[in-house]
Amino acid sequence: MSWTLMFPATASVVTVIALTLALRSLEREAILLRASLRRVVATAVATDELSRRANDVRLRAERTRADASSRLAIGPRRWLVSERRR
Repeated sequence: MSWTLMFPATASVVTVIALTLALRSLEREAILLRASLRRVVATAVATDELSRRANDVRLRAERTRADASSRLAIGPRRWLVSERRR
């Protein structure tokens, strides 16, 4: 076998090895990206749920405040002012 054929063959083997290592690295990065995207989706769902719950709490507080005002038979928030004066 001629030495002139060994150089291209060696270069081809080195290229295949480099390509294999690059593809494995790319696969690892794709797996990390997929995991990161799952965390982002979970965070988005949790943020949406938290926003909904905060809105529910705000509405409940408004109803409780309106109910307390009606039970005291005074205008809204006036009972807060009278409490501060005492």
